Amino acid sequence: MAVREIRAASVAVVIIVLLNPAPARGAAPSELDTAFLVAAHQSYLTEVAAGDQAGVRASTQRIKDLGARTAEGYRQLDDVVQQVARAANVSLPAAPNDEQRAVADRLISAGL
Repeated sequence: MAVREIRAASVAVVIIVLLNPAPARGAAPSELDTAFLVAAHQSYLTEVAAGDQAGVRASTQRIKDLGARTAEGYRQLDDVVQQVARAANVSLPAAPNDEQRAVADRLISAGL
């Protein structure tokens, strides 16, 4: 994902959070809210790992730089997701799901 797309996604998350009326204090998040936060977090963990791998293993400096910038962008976006999850008392998984790990494993085994 390009830096411009990461920024656009970050802005979208912030807009959603700001425009959504705050639930009553102590109100539990909906299943949809929880599912979104979990899926976004796991996806961002995968993107950070892929960016980190590209930042180290890519064959050209441009791709290494892009990988590092991509990883940093997703880290920032995930920070927002984690803040929202903490505020909503939603537990986030520590790792990507099996499908996401398989994608990362394929990238690594392909030499990235």
